Amino acid sequence: MGVSDTIDQIVNLLSGRSAGVPAEVVAERYASACEAANNRLSRVEAMLENGSEIEALQVAEEPPRLMPQIELLSFGDEVEWQRFCEERGNVVAPLVDFRRVETLAALYEKGLSPNHPMYREYRSAVLSRDDDKAFELIQIIARLNPSDVNAGKEKHRLGRKAAMKGLERVSELLERGEDDELVRCMDAIEASAPDEDFKARPVWGEACVRRDAFLRRQARDRAGELLEAAEESLASGNWREAAAADAEIESIQLRYGSSEVERFEERLSRVREENARHRAEAERQGSIAELRRNLAGVAEDVEALGLTPEGIGPIQASSKLEMMRRFERELQRLDPAAVESLDPRIVSARKRLQQVIDRSRSGKRLRHTLIGAVGAVLLVVGGGFGYFFLSAASFTGDLNDAMRDGSFTRTQSIVSGADRSSWIFRFPSASSSMAGAEQWLSNRRDEEKVAERMLRTLEEKRAEGFAGMAASELQNELERCQVVIEEVAQDLRVPLEGRLTEIRNAAEQRLFALQGEAGVKAVELAQECERMVDSVDYSGFAEDAATLIEPLRKRLVALKPMLEEEDPALGLPAEAAAQLVAATKSLEGLEAKIEEVRAAGRALADTEDLIDFKRSLEQLAQTRFAEAGMARAVIETIPGEEKLKAMLLTDGNILNLRLAAERIGEDLWAPEQASEEARSWVSELRDHPCFADVYLVILGSEKGFSFGEPDGKELEFAERPKEREEPPEFRKAEVESRKVQAKESPASKLLGSLGLFSFLDDTGTEYERSALELVDKIMDADNCPALARAYLLGEVFELIRGHEVDWGASFSPSLLKNIEDFRQVEGAVGIYASDWMLADGAENAEKAWEDYFAKRSPKSSVNEFKKNVRLFRPVVRAELSVCGRVDASGEPVFRPGVRGGVVLGVSANRDGGTSMCVLGEIGPGKELDPGIPLARNSPLILLPVGGEAAEFILAKNPPGEPLGDES
Repeated sequence: MGVSDTIDQIVNLLSGRSAGVPAEVVAERYASACEAANNRLSRVEAMLENGSEIEALQVAEEPPRLMPQIELLSFGDEVEWQRFCEERGNVVAPLVDFRRVETLAALYEKGLSPNHPMYREYRSAVLSRDDDKAFELIQIIARLNPSDVNAGKEKHRLGRKAAMKGLERVSELLERGEDDELVRCMDAIEASAPDEDFKARPVWGEACVRRDAFLRRQARDRAGELLEAAEESLASGNWREAAAADAEIESIQLRYGSSEVERFEERLSRVREENARHRAEAERQGSIAELRRNLAGVAEDVEALGLTPEGIGPIQASSKLEMMRRFERELQRLDPAAVESLDPRIVSARKRLQQVIDRSRSGKRLRHTLIGAVGAVLLVVGGGFGYFFLSAASFTGDLNDAMRDGSFTRTQSIVSGADRSSWIFRFPSASSSMAGAEQWLSNRRDEEKVAERMLRTLEEKRAEGFAGMAASELQNELERCQVVIEEVAQDLRVPLEGRLTEIRNAAEQRLFALQGEAGVKAVELAQECERMVDSVDYSGFAEDAATLIEPLRKRLVALKPMLEEEDPALGLPAEAAAQLVAATKSLEGLEAKIEEVRAAGRALADTEDLIDFKRSLEQLAQTRFAEAGMARAVIETIPGEEKLKAMLLTDGNILNLRLAAERIGEDLWAPEQASEEARSWVSELRDHPCFADVYLVILGSEKGFSFGEPDGKELEFAERPKEREEPPEFRKAEVESRKVQAKESPASKLLGSLGLFSFLDDTGTEYERSALELVDKIMDADNCPALARAYLLGEVFELIRGHEVDWGASFSPSLLKNIEDFRQVEGAVGIYASDWMLADGAENAEKAWEDYFAKRSPKSSVNEFKKNVRLFRPVVRAELSVCGRVDASGEPVFRPGVRGGVVLGVSANRDGGTSMCVLGEIGPGKELDPGIPLARNSPLILLPVGGEAAEFILAKNPPGEPLGDES
């Protein structure tokens, strides 16, 4: 909090308004600022005495700059604030040393010419490549000599250079984990250059997250230390130090949220309650001291007036005496014993004022007597004219005396008893006095009527028990009536005051009852608040808690006027007020936690960049409600951009993604090198005894197989195997005397068509053809038994397995589907090399594999690969962006003006987990309908591709299903 805020708080306190911060804390802050300013002034003076003007200016220009600070501290009521603090026992700030201020001001008045030593110092720093010193000096030069355009440019250049150098330092500190030094470095960067020079850098965003986490940890530790210090201060009787520590804890809560101090909320509440009691007592003592000072001031005025030639007049005496009585009544209320121990000067002044008033009344009686005597003499000496003249003067004097004394009865008696035909009314003084008296009587009658009307209204309300009137309303009505009655003539006032006293007595009973009722309500409300705060289920959502709070908040607002009331008769009982204040603090702490959730949600709604979105999610994750847990789950679920594209295209394998990205444009793909296992695979399958060069033969009456075409003399003959898993047993058989029929088996023809002899190059280390071609040939061989095709297909799938990206299988969704279906059938019925040779015993397997081939995707794996690989480039190059978010109710909300593309999101699983998935495509004529529950406060991520690229993405990643992640 800056000095400007502290001055605003002081002005509010001196005006009798709330400062929002305890007075003792404001006093401590102001005193510290004044002491710091005086210390810097002392350093400046010492440097100037040594002739070091440059060093003096550097000290004065250090942040915060000294002269602007002094201007704020010298706000005009410093002495009044010192008195205020002294009366309440708070820290009294020293006044700013203006003798030293004038010395510093004279230095500034000199200004900076181009020949000033500071310019030379700056140029020396530049030549010696001391950028830090040069930047410090050029900032001062630019401020003190704003007409120097070059200085402004140099300031910007050096500031940007310092920021860039600082960013390099930030990267190093992030790697080393030196968070304390990182914070200092970032503060220096922010003071060096405009935001646009560094805030767009990626490292700055990462550093901001690290800084925020570090400052939160520091705040949490600091709050614990402050609480211990506050408890120790209270134990030693120094409650003001405890209040200062509590104020710092509260500032931590305001900045970082109440979650940083929630682990010791109960201890903190006790500290605050005890501080509130001490503070109330300090305020009472301050008010007592102020009343004593006011009384002493009146006494001094009385003494001073007594020394003047005119002395103290009766009107002045009456005003001063009424003022003293008002101060004494208030003092009696705060401290009954204080009135008995007043300073003798005050007592003497009160007696003197009373004597002046009493002498004035005696003088009036004497004057009337003298006028009568003089009139008699003049009557004898001057005849009738003199008599009437004196009678008019006497009449006028009597009227004026009666009105000045405020006597309605005497004034009315004089007016009604006057003979208006008398000669005395020919004198202007008498006639004008008569007219003035009649007007005075009329005014007093009107005032009496108003007072009478107000009293009748109050009496009617008293008869109804003041029903429906709030305490403050009732008090205001009584005070207004009192003010009106005081305007009524003195002799008419007595019965009115008697009636008002009766009403006031009844009202005080009602006020006492209302205060008691309000106290009970306050205690009940405080207990409800505490119970509600204690029972809040942080596993629920913040808005649910807000709904629970709202009725309590409305009831608190209704009691707030009594809580803030300065008049004890209208305020809540002290104990009830203390409980309600503590409960209000607890409720405000809970509201602060809710507001943290809302603020993080607003930040999410304003974010378009995925990195910024995750940063805002991290803020949300540090709150206390269900949104925090969901945010943590979402953060863990959302990968980086490259990882997310890998999940879309290569089942999460980033290395495969990068490999595939490098191979865009190649015709067909294969692994860069054939492994030993691959060479063995080719060799074994090419020479497989159940497939290579196998003929169907009829040897006389026997049916079976021959290995190779019969040559007319003998052959390798084998009967059909009897059991699955039994390989055929070939034996030599003579054919010269037997009839032989032979034809090449479809299985051998299919194997031969695969061209495995040319599958690898001459060295056997590189692939010459694609495995996808083998798949297509087997799939299209409808004239071959399903069991033979299934075995060969399984062998090719085994070659592809684990190397789907290398072979390009990832870009043929139908191939991947065929592989998955193959594994299911294989798991159900199995497949063996000799199955196609069995005479019987494999009927179930044969039927299952026939169904598999009948239901397979008719698409060519090679053609599908070639088509889809063309679509790979726009997907890889597309920049992901946040096109909306899932709101607190789980509904997707898109930004206005979002263009088309594939939308990705975070699904909420039944087990409470989350997973990334494709939600569908948006664009002209296409609306998103996820059809699955989405994680609240999760982003909607747009991949801006459409057409065939979008079809490819959606075919490979069916909407609603979790994205693949093999890493």
